[in-house]
Amino acid sequence: MNYNRAHGKPPISASEVARETRAYVPKLLAMKRLMAEPERYGLEFAVIPNEPYFAVIDTKSQIDLKIAAHLRATSYD
Repeated sequence: MNYNRAHGKPPISASEVARETRAYVPKLLAMKRLMAEPERYGLEFAVIPNEPYFAVIDTKSQIDLKIAAHLRATSYD
């Protein structure tokens, strides 16, 4: 709403917010609380290393995903 007001647009009403958004935002906020204070809720999370998970590969152009899957010896699905 503040963004719209700042840009001279009418505010978005709650009824205009997608049902999916209304469903996932509370879950996202709950997850934020769980991650901020896991001990408060009796949770313990495994350590996740702060390092890249994926490698970047320069293909010089677009590549068909089926070919990429085949080269990686994995399923396209």
